[in-house]
Amino acid sequence: MACCLALEVAAPAGEVTGKVTAAGGQALAGALVRVVSIVPSTAALPARPAPVLTIRAGRLEPLTLVVLTNEPFTLTNTSEVLYNVHFRFKESIERNLGMAGPAVDRKTVLVPKAELFARISEDLYRLNGHVCVVENPFYALADASGAFKLPDLPPGSYTVEAAHPRTVSVRREIIVTGASTPLNFDLPLKRANPL
Repeated sequence: MACCLALEVAAPAGEVTGKVTAAGGQALAGALVRVVSIVPSTAALPARPAPVLTIRAGRLEPLTLVVLTNEPFTLTNTSEVLYNVHFRFKESIERNLGMAGPAVDRKTVLVPKAELFARISEDLYRLNGHVCVVENPFYALADASGAFKLPDLPPGSYTVEAAHPRTVSVRREIIVTGASTPLNFDLPLKRANPL
């Protein structure tokens, strides 16, 4: 007597690809595209390097650092110049960190609450950048052409958001299958505050 067992086969993960533009169709480099709905706990987490924010030749690398809530990131200074780095969080405690030269300083920062585009600056206005703190690792930053890719999403329905410091954020509902799902965003610019 032969017996057959039916095994559930997981559907292959899909990806979401697209482009982010500002009003008028201009590519929006540095826009954050992220899944804001719940991702199944069975989802394979995307591989990510340990987050590091580096001061190099008077600039921040990367200009926008994305970290998870409660994930420590390292701040380093590769130059001999002293910097007083300000992290201007609204949802978490602001931080000011003095950063001496490369042989001296390496600091760890941990942010407990989600927040998009917290400003990074410095006393003499030499540094400008942002930190985005997100709840899950399903995110991407748009490249210079505005293109992005969210890989390894299990099939299902998701809410995806695109945001940039100069625009209003936009959310879209999508259904991901085992194939590539196209998704484009055109973000309206923020209105200037009246005087």
